[in-house]
Amino acid sequence: MGDLISVKLTKKDNERGMYPVDESGHDKWPYGLRLSFTPEISDRFPVLKSLGADEAVAIVAEGKVSEIRVNDIPGNTSRTVEIQITGINLVSKEDYDAAFDDATK
Repeated sequence: MGDLISVKLTKKDNERGMYPVDESGHDKWPYGLRLSFTPEISDRFPVLKSLGADEAVAIVAEGKVSEIRVNDIPGNTSRTVEIQITGINLVSKEDYDAAFDDATK
């Protein structure tokens, strides 16, 4: 797997005012990239019971492209790809890093 790509939106990304930013104008992650687990789903992931707010988690997921939208406005073409996650696994970042370190020794 390659390097992780940051999806954090900066104030510069939001020049057209199309993305959510907090009232202070700080950088923000887009709403569409947030995962929310209801009790019916979160109960399937024991690691979620041991993590607190702001703790890192490693996510491994599989999905399929469910929709592609192209918006072609003169001078600006954008492409939105929607992916339906079909399977997911979560581990604490600490456990993930330790497993990665062991695998590369």
